[in-house]
Amino acid sequence: MSIGEWLTHPRWSDASWWTMWVTVPVPGWVLGLIALLVLAVVLWACKAESDQAKRKEKENERYWADRERLEAEGREKPFGL
Repeated sequence: MSIGEWLTHPRWSDASWWTMWVTVPVPGWVLGLIALLVLAVVLWACKAESDQAKRKEKENERYWADRERLEAEGREKPFGL
């Protein structure tokens, strides 16, 4: 069945009309390259998220240490800033 016949008169009982479009031959190295690219993006996103969490944790520790120091000295930051 040619593409023209398939577009104008698809035979629903013939399984080849849809498998011709669903199965696209892709070399294994291309699939491996795509998988490596996806893995690299996921790892990069996880590392960025981890770095951001560490940075927020350090800022939080610095804030509370500064607040405790000011409270010990008897003065607080105005409006909690």
